Amino acid sequence: MPRVYISDDLREGGQLTLADPLHHRLRRVLRLRDGARIELFNERQGSWTAQLQGDRLKVLTAIAPARVERPMSLAFAPIKGARQAAVIEKATELGVTAFVPIHTARTVAGFTPARFSDRAIAAAEQCGRHSIPVFDAPIPFADWQPTTWVVVCAEWGPAHPMLEVGQILKDQPVTLFIGPEGGLTLEERARLETLPQVYFASLGSSILRADTAAVAALALWRCAHDRDRPPRRAQALYAQGPCEQALCEQDEPSGYRS
Repeated sequence: MPRVYISDDLREGGQLTLADPLHHRLRRVLRLRDGARIELFNERQGSWTAQLQGDRLKVLTAIAPARVERPMSLAFAPIKGARQAAVIEKATELGVTAFVPIHTARTVAGFTPARFSDRAIAAAEQCGRHSIPVFDAPIPFADWQPTTWVVVCAEWGPAHPMLEVGQILKDQPVTLFIGPEGGLTLEERARLETLPQVYFASLGSSILRADTAAVAALALWRCAHDRDRPPRRAQALYAQGPCEQALCEQDEPSGYRS
């Protein structure tokens, strides 16, 4: 079943009018016909089944209550072009709840949050989460005042392995910080060291590009936190009987969805 994020309230029997972009996607891109079932979701009411009826969606029954993501922010120096969009997409899939663009001395790109909101929504639809990450307005590095633990992905000085830091701060709200491609200045490094709650984490011996570092850091962080939890799809299957499991396995191919 296709997943679609809807900001409107979802309730049994509700009727939702299809806006032009969504109508085009369901009718022209996915080629769905009247009667097709769709999963609607948002961060308040969770997941619901809906049926396509003309230019409307009729909300049917609840599938699952809203699932709250563990608070995790990504503070980053913006980068240029498609690589920035890819970071937003992958970070959303990996559980980031807030994006914090920070302009450092060597940042060479701007950041307009509205340009990336659709990318974040599409990633949330893909990965099974209910909430959409929020975008903070860009701020200068000197004005940044984090209120959570900060984990700095550092390519200099002594640092703990990221998996180790993930275990130390397990279940704590955190902000992962990725610096600019040209590196931080000595003054910026010194300011990070004065933060009240900070860990410096290593991603290995290689010097990574900013977009690679962001995805690697988030993947390691999720691995540290989720190593004892089955995938969400497996959790759903465990709660079903053998007949429902067989039907679910027929409806969805194995492997990752494109």
